[in-house]
Amino acid sequence: MTSNLVDVFPHMGGEFMIEPDASSGSYFLACAALNPGILGSGHGGELVEKWPQSGWQVDGKFPGMVETFQSQRGSGLSGLPSAISRSGDLGDSIMTAMILAPFSNHPIRFTDLARLRLQECDRVNAMRTELTRCGVEVLEHGDTLTVFPSEPKIHGADIETYDDHRMAMCFGVLGTKVPGIRIKDPACVKKTFPNFFKKLAAAPPYGLGVLILDGRSGRQLSPEELLPG
Repeated sequence: MTSNLVDVFPHMGGEFMIEPDASSGSYFLACAALNPGILGSGHGGELVEKWPQSGWQVDGKFPGMVETFQSQRGSGLSGLPSAISRSGDLGDSIMTAMILAPFSNHPIRFTDLARLRLQECDRVNAMRTELTRCGVEVLEHGDTLTVFPSEPKIHGADIETYDDHRMAMCFGVLGTKVPGIRIKDPACVKKTFPNFFKKLAAAPPYGLGVLILDGRSGRQLSPEELLPG
């Protein structure tokens, strides 16, 4: 992607349009995959506007990971492949796919994950730890995670985010499906997506209308409170 950007960047000055980040869009596609009725009636069309079409972002492939499920609502996430590679299939959104995997009807192997160990935290260990905390069966072998179908065993839990924005957003997605997910330090999303939780809570068509509660009091949080300070 960097090479392509260098080739097309206006070296003599001018405007350059930056396409949307596909990995950030993956969270909303995953929410809709887990909750087919989340938008209700009258809110059809594209869930994520202006999805990147350049082919430069490997995460641009994410809609294909949930396409079968979206066309066969209620049949389970049978459209997810049995193996997904960090080097060839998805980039950062492979973590979002891991959140979908417990609801599949077959085990899914996530491979070539070495890069995930070198980012904001050891994301391989963190995903295994926090999914297991929620009752999901996960095996870690080298740089591979295998996630097994875990419904209906999956349950709420207090989720460590490891100061990692993607951990907070991934388990925020899981919380739209599984009651009782409480995310510690949700403000870490400010690194890349400061209004993520506000966007989840906004009414359609500007968000998904998700009810987000204070983890201590159970009080519904206002949109202003969902922005990190």
